Amino acid sequence: MYSSSMARRWVVPVTLVAVALCSAGPAAGHPFAASAFDASAVDGEITVQFSLDRAAVIEMLPQTALQPSLSGEELIGRNSSTIVEYVERHFTVRGGGDPCTARSTGSPRLDRPTDTVKTEVVYRCARSVDIVTLSTSLFAEQGAQHEMIGTFRHGGQQYSVLFSRPTDQAVIELRGFAAGLRAPPSGFGGFFGQGVLHILRGLDHVLFVIALVSVVSSWLELAKIVTSFTLAHSITLALGALEVLKIPPRIVEPLIAISILYVAIENVLREHPRARLGVTFGFGIVHGFGFSTVLRDLGLPRAHLVPALVGFNLGVEVGQLLIVAPLAPLLWWLRRRASMRPRVRISVNLGIASVAAWWFVQRALLSGS
Repeated sequence: MYSSSMARRWVVPVTLVAVALCSAGPAAGHPFAASAFDASAVDGEITVQFSLDRAAVIEMLPQTALQPSLSGEELIGRNSSTIVEYVERHFTVRGGGDPCTARSTGSPRLDRPTDTVKTEVVYRCARSVDIVTLSTSLFAEQGAQHEMIGTFRHGGQQYSVLFSRPTDQAVIELRGFAAGLRAPPSGFGGFFGQGVLHILRGLDHVLFVIALVSVVSSWLELAKIVTSFTLAHSITLALGALEVLKIPPRIVEPLIAISILYVAIENVLREHPRARLGVTFGFGIVHGFGFSTVLRDLGLPRAHLVPALVGFNLGVEVGQLLIVAPLAPLLWWLRRRASMRPRVRISVNLGIASVAAWWFVQRALLSGS
């Protein structure tokens, strides 16, 4: 009788673990990536300098090219032609409606300090144009959330560009732009929406929030936990973007996975975890560096960077609330069912812990490339 009861009790946890592991494929293992570019236009020639997310570049390469014995620099060097062809095919420029011809000016290289792959492509348009259209489908086939932020410079002016699916195109009017008739946007609205998507489309964020709220016992505790993460995220995002402090993604990404794993395991072992506000704040501190790398590479002027930071972080807060809102009624319903709540808590957090452990292995392997 006892063994039968125990078997039934763990059917749900085992099932959740299996489903979670099956769903944690390569795309889910690297749920957030970001790249940057800096473009400058002179007459009919547009030079674009790319800083591409290293892990996304490696994932794009054919499996036959991924030799464990190769260092990151060797891997990029041996596959430089593949990388160049991929960038030229997936990042296109049109001048006045006509396609511009792409030509690489050098071999891609791995930049260790920023953990990005640097490469440059020159787009030659048939004539001097008034309207330039930038389009990207870089890394879209990987299914992961991938942002691309860039600057477009012309005639002493600077235009900020944000690509995040489904937004994959930007149209820039050079005539009014160069004359100062079209000022670069503040970025608040675009980055606010990006902050919301950053949470909702990042599976690691979703699972972390679910793990956090699965053990809360009051509305006040819930509000403190959600706000703690956003506050910490805001601090490091600003410090990183302003170049006060920076940590490369190859270190940040595995730390994020460990943070999720720690919270989930603690939830399994304790119904009332200790120092939860501190743990949440620590996770936010770590994760804030993830997006700050791209903002730093973008080189936004302070006047544009501040609205971008404020908008992004407000978006993060709203995104968290969109996750918590439908979960809160379920949690309070479970509070009235004492016998069911422990099993649900353990089942959910075992699944989250399994995914986080798998992510850590993947990210640790990628960081060593």
